[in-house]
Parts: sequence; structure tokens; C-alpha cells
Amino acid sequence: MEEKDIYLGALTAKLYLRGEQLHFKISPILGQQINFLMDAPIEKIKVIKSTKDELFIKSSFWLSVKIKFKENVPELLKARIIPYYFGAIPMGVFFGDISITDRDYLLEIFKR
Repeated sequence: MEEKDIYLGALTAKLYLRGEQLHFKISPILGQQINFLMDAPIEKIKVIKSTKDELFIKSSFWLSVKIKFKENVPELLKARIIPYYFGAIPMGVFFGDISITDRDYLLEIFKR
């Protein structure tokens, strides 16, 4: 796989190489009231759900992220991103747009 930036509105998400390992990083842009950071090797991220409409991943005991996709206009989807602490406590909601190509790339990375 290759390094890639994924555009999600108020969040920054990217896949990047650290040494030999591919990492996934997602966090809000600076200045947001809600703050979280997921930055882990792809192999250590547990996939809870990966469908065309939803991606739910967990990087550690205390942080998981759910991304729901909804059609908006051709080639563009609305994304609703919810970070959860301890798998049950939502820490807010972020909204953004994501291209179908980027959504499919994420689903391909996290299909397991």
C-alpha cells in the first residue's frame, strides 16, 4: 500500500509509512473543541465493521472511531465520524465529505 491523505472535512486522515509499517492517523484539525488522536499501525487496528455504509475501527482499549457514509451527490459522500472512548462513550460528532474513491480505499485497507 502507499501513503495517502484522506479528506474528511474537519478531520485530517492519512496513511503513511513509518519504517516498514503502514500507519493510519486520524485527528481533528487544530482549533476544534473536541480532540482525539488515533495513530497506529494498520496491523494493530481492529476492524469491528467494514461495509459500504460504515467503517468502525478500534486502535486501543480506549479509542475507537466509527465513520458512516451517506450518498450526497455523484462521486461524493457525506461522512459522519464519531470517536468513542472505551468503546461506548461518544466524544462528539464530526461531519465532512469524502470521495467514493477515498471511501473505497479505506474499506480496502480495513477489510479483514
